[in-house]
Amino acid sequence: MDFCGPLPTGEYLMVIMDEYSRYPNVEIVKSVSANIVIPVLDKVLSTFGCCKVIKTDNGSPFNSHAFAKFAEHSGFKHRRITPHWPRANAQAEAFNKPLMKLVRTAHLEHKSWRQELYKYLRQYRATPHPSTGFTPYQLMFGRKPRTRLPQIDLNNPSTLDHQARVNDEQATSTQKRYADIRLNTRQNDIAVGDTVLVKHDTKSSKLSTPFDPQPYSVTARKGSMITASTNGHNITRNSSRFKGIPSDSNNSYRRDYIEEEKDYTPPNTPDITAETPPSVPPTIPAQSTDSHSQNPQIS
Repeated sequence: MDFCGPLPTGEYLMVIMDEYSRYPNVEIVKSVSANIVIPVLDKVLSTFGCCKVIKTDNGSPFNSHAFAKFAEHSGFKHRRITPHWPRANAQAEAFNKPLMKLVRTAHLEHKSWRQELYKYLRQYRATPHPSTGFTPYQLMFGRKPRTRLPQIDLNNPSTLDHQARVNDEQATSTQKRYADIRLNTRQNDIAVGDTVLVKHDTKSSKLSTPFDPQPYSVTARKGSMITASTNGHNITRNSSRFKGIPSDSNNSYRRDYIEEEKDYTPPNTPDITAETPPSVPPTIPAQSTDSHSQNPQIS
């Protein structure tokens, strides 16, 4: 579940995407306050039935006490994604992009964006999804939608769910491998009790460092979501926002928040740590009064 907008009329689109069938439901709301969102969500649940889990971001309506009471009363589990990591709610986030493009196009062509929205939803629900291989409408209601195109049903209803899940798992694995290669993903071994640095969400200036020099201690980890604390302040981010540092290094951790830091030794620089044999200091001679003496001897 996510919000899209604001629209030119000041309204918002409340997007609810079924993670299994990819069936989208879009509601038009006047604001994103909990008092407006809860009745609209209640209407959706009365139509499709109460779900097991609703996944949202950490917006203000979802952090309210009223929404927590509504989730408890309706019987679903409310799960909030990792802060500042919209990829955790990728299906709803990705669906917002074509919706805003649709609204802008309808506005430029002087068409009703509401009617264009309903037309888009009707076509999206009746189009086979590339991950599951079936239409969202068919997986949601167990039958193919009736369209203007002639159709022949060749699928066995008993194998529909199994085949859809197999197709979805294969597509998800392929997408993950591609994303890992493109993003150069590496295994993160940060565990509870480790000392870490946290990457800034936004850089305040060009002189600011990528990582906060204040060290944090990891207190909890659930999958890729890590919670760390320092001086009573807790922060929850994706594991890619953390960098582990040695816990016994009190003075050297400040070097670690400089991204891609490399040791640099100027050429022909003597090793100042090497021991030098003791020697008798040279005696500085008195200046010669002879103006023609250019190279005084050192005794």
